Amino acid sequence: MWQVLRVIVLALSALAFAISIGASVASAKGVRTELLGPPPVDPSPLTDDIIRPPAGWPPAGGLEPSLDQRDPCKKVKGPKVLVGTLNLNLASAEELVKLPGIGPSKAKRIVRWRTRHRRFRRILDLRQVKGFGRKSVTKLYRYLTLEGPSTLRLEVQGKVVR
Repeated sequence: MWQVLRVIVLALSALAFAISIGASVASAKGVRTELLGPPPVDPSPLTDDIIRPPAGWPPAGGLEPSLDQRDPCKKVKGPKVLVGTLNLNLASAEELVKLPGIGPSKAKRIVRWRTRHRRFRRILDLRQVKGFGRKSVTKLYRYLTLEGPSTLRLEVQGKVVR
């Protein structure tokens, strides 16, 4: 930082000196070249050559992929919403991963805690599992239940995805 300021001050003082002795601007530019070195040169100057597309472009069939090339898992656009509840005492690790903020390692911790302590008596017991604090349990509370079947599913604009 200080070196940059020093160079700027030296360049300005050299310019002021050149002007004060009546030198032209061209000689001031020469002083700049002596202090800072030559101006940088662009290694790839623009030319008037036309950039040609590769051979065979655009494809003969157009830019739309054929039916064979399309992704079989078509992505549905729109807001994704979790609907229903998940039974915390019966859910597998694969089902727990569907919940927001729960990855495979947290799901395994929940299943391990459940096997050691038999079952969750309250949803707030989830705070005893490593990695779950007040905020994460509050975020998950509306998706969890302790009794009944698991009805958690992902919906996109009213259409069931999973």
